[in-house]
Amino acid sequence: MHYYSTGNSSYKLSFKDAVREGISQDGGLFVPADIPQVPAAFFRNMPEMSIRDIAYIVLSTLVGNEIPSEQIKNIISAVLTYPVPVRRLGDSNIFATELFHGPTGSSKDMGVRFMVKFFDLLLTRREDEPITVIASVSSDSGVAIADAFSHSENFRVLVVFPKGKISTEARGKILKLGKNIIPVEIRGSLDDCLAMIRTTLVDESLRGKIKLASANSINIARLLPTVIQYFYMWAKMVEDGADTDKIVISVPCANLANLSAALIAVKMGLPVKKIIAASTNPAITDFLKNGTFTPVRITESLAPALDIATPMNLARVQELMKSCKVEVEAVTVTDEDILSAKKSLTDRYGYEADYHTCVSASALTGTITPDEYGTFIATVDPKHKAGQLQQPHRHDSIAPTYRAFRRIIDPEHNY
Repeated sequence: MHYYSTGNSSYKLSFKDAVREGISQDGGLFVPADIPQVPAAFFRNMPEMSIRDIAYIVLSTLVGNEIPSEQIKNIISAVLTYPVPVRRLGDSNIFATELFHGPTGSSKDMGVRFMVKFFDLLLTRREDEPITVIASVSSDSGVAIADAFSHSENFRVLVVFPKGKISTEARGKILKLGKNIIPVEIRGSLDDCLAMIRTTLVDESLRGKIKLASANSINIARLLPTVIQYFYMWAKMVEDGADTDKIVISVPCANLANLSAALIAVKMGLPVKKIIAASTNPAITDFLKNGTFTPVRITESLAPALDIATPMNLARVQELMKSCKVEVEAVTVTDEDILSAKKSLTDRYGYEADYHTCVSASALTGTITPDEYGTFIATVDPKHKAGQLQQPHRHDSIAPTYRAFRRIIDPEHNY
């Protein structure tokens, strides 16, 4: 199995090398080349399979023989230790796929914890100096990344987040972890953080002095494991009586990693009727409808983790949309839609959902037809409330400039 750069399709690497490189030398992102189809028998058997068994087939298909099967099984057993409920709402054709039952209560737990295992396996050697990992984060992704990496001493991890844009509770958890976790608070937006990550990863002078990796979804080590969730939700819906020809999946879109993973699943043969791309950013909707991306100014919505002006996985989606045989319907969701969906889920089904979950729920319930079966992705536990810290944590923030950020990444060298 090989992966090519979205910036240069002739530049191809193995899975191992694509993980090591993270982002292509030309600034492109890696995409699976000649995505293999899984056998038809897999779909017949999948409703009776466990999530671990499904994960093994999916990852083995995408990784090939680069990692021994026993190691893949060990990684899966270490990561998938929690339930992923796919709940039918009442007697309707609507399902909620709950991804927030992991160790930190984040939908990012699955991808992040797989990524750390892949990093440990592929990036480190006993005699090596620690690898510096950088990641721009929102509330739930920040806690998931910090917690997962805090258990591995092979990495020095810079968790980069915008000041005042993540919850008090998430900020406190990130600041308190210590160990190898270095919080970096930016006086700017989430897009400012992402821009600095992009600049860092293509800085040849910096990468020549320190070992560097990214924990954002631009690295396929984090992206590929999220493909598992689409096969699993499809299987659980079929097990609960859904028509295999009429399954619709609503995907929340911010950095477009979830949509990239869904498109990979479809290219592997997952038989879904339609993918709904739900976003608070109208530029994403326009891009998916007409193929042109024109950034717009983002105003903070009720789902701030989705408020990203320029998605990092944009180039990946462009590539994966080519020759895609499944309809992708783009929907822009407003605050009014979020509030309406939240009330409707409670009143009609007794289902409590947080605002982020309501983005994909709103897009699904607003477009699904009576004969279709649809699932939205529940990303945050609605019972999880952001409270005040018992002890305040002081932390200096930096201006959103690459020079200031680089001094934190590598304080020992002059540039």
